[in-house]
Amino acid sequence: MKASRYLPVALLAALALPASAAAQAPAPGVTLQTSGTQTFERGQVSLAGLRVGATARATGALPGSTLTLTFTHAGRVLATVQKPVADEGTATGSVASAPVGLVQVQARLAGPGETAPGAGKSSSAMVQVLQSSSRNGSRGAHVRFLQRRLADMGFAIRQTGVHDIYTAFAVIAHRKVMGLSRVGNASVAEYRAVFARRGRYVARYPGAGRHVEGDLKRQVLALVDRGGRVFRVYHTSSGRPAFRTPLGVHTFWMKEPGLNSRSMLHTVYFTHQVPGRRPACGIHGYFAVPTIAYSHCCFRVLLQDALFIHKWIHLGEKLYVYR
Repeated sequence: MKASRYLPVALLAALALPASAAAQAPAPGVTLQTSGTQTFERGQVSLAGLRVGATARATGALPGSTLTLTFTHAGRVLATVQKPVADEGTATGSVASAPVGLVQVQARLAGPGETAPGAGKSSSAMVQVLQSSSRNGSRGAHVRFLQRRLADMGFAIRQTGVHDIYTAFAVIAHRKVMGLSRVGNASVAEYRAVFARRGRYVARYPGAGRHVEGDLKRQVLALVDRGGRVFRVYHTSSGRPAFRTPLGVHTFWMKEPGLNSRSMLHTVYFTHQVPGRRPACGIHGYFAVPTIAYSHCCFRVLLQDALFIHKWIHLGEKLYVYR
């Protein structure tokens, strides 16, 4: 009796294949990739109301197989896409307006028989859909996301996980740059802007080396590092019409630490006094920083930001004031 009669049928079939065909045959499987999402806190997130999509890809599928893509939320099916596949194929789907919470995306390869190679193979992903608005006192992942993205864009903020005064003024500064109303609550438009990373302050003088820029129209103050990189952006209030902050290029010439007799905290002066016209102008902390120009030719910043700015600026560096 021949030895081949004792070899398993599957092994005989493999031996009968050309070596190149056996090596190139892909292993059956399913991969999944989401779209309309971002990586945040070691997971994928999106915003309520935005489209969440996914693409599933099958490899090694037999003719007659089906690739199914399913979106579910709290046990409810939001959308399902099915597509016949053979060998390699993809299925693409999306949820037009994702709800807040966890959205599960699952891809599964089925048929042509449950015992066929690759049948039952699946892949899944979880997307955390965040609330897309916050206000004073709000807390949670959506606030942490807002704070992280504003910090990534250079806005001065403390990442506390609570929508506090620091967050409110960072939101105001960001909305100033975008030309939006100057409020501290973060609206849907604000969240969508930070999700898309829109609203960065762009230095007007990127080739000027390490310097400070004061934008009188948008009422923001920016620290610009070497190479034109915007290091930090602050909400500010410049001189009101009777005491306008002078336009042009100025040189920082004196630092005054601590609180002075005019309640200015940690002042860095960039002009000298002009008798009968204006006092010496500087950047300083103050107890009130309105959203409009309201100071005596200075740039007011929040008290909690004054010391950092005071230390960051070097005497002899330039301040570019423009409108």
